[in-house]
Amino acid sequence: MKQKDKKLKKKARKSEQEPEIVDLKTNKLEVVSKIDNLRFLAQKNHMEGNFEDAIFNAEQIIRLAILTGMPSYIKEQEEFINIMSKKVQEDYFISEIDKVCSSLNEMYDKLIESSQISQAHEIIKSFKNRYKDVAFFNTLLSVKELLSKDQKIWVNYISSRADES
Repeated sequence: MKQKDKKLKKKARKSEQEPEIVDLKTNKLEVVSKIDNLRFLAQKNHMEGNFEDAIFNAEQIIRLAILTGMPSYIKEQEEFINIMSKKVQEDYFISEIDKVCSSLNEMYDKLIESSQISQAHEIIKSFKNRYKDVAFFNTLLSVKELLSKDQKIWVNYISSRADES
């Protein structure tokens, strides 16, 4: 009878363990579904330019992937977060450059009005030098307009001084 008891206990343990396996599979399927929804939201946020929310969704995916042991999602989302972080940084630099450009434009106009063209030109030169390592610096509309205005005024100033000589 002891052997029958052992067999019954084994069957009981086996049947007790089966729901856990099914639950793990169900949970993984639920997690994969949640991850897919979060990935969709992250991509949507990326397309809309809402990079902070895209990063938040990617972090949620990483948490779920860690809990369920899915390393491929972790690596994928880490790469996505790196890309989004670069976009956030670029947005920050664009807004910073635009603010500086706007205030320089006002200062530049005042210097030009008071016939201090050399000083105005020097300010623009130092502005260009300050942001020379920012790849997209010359592509910003506000920067293009300011640099173009300075170039025209500077060329006229130089040529008028040459005519006076």
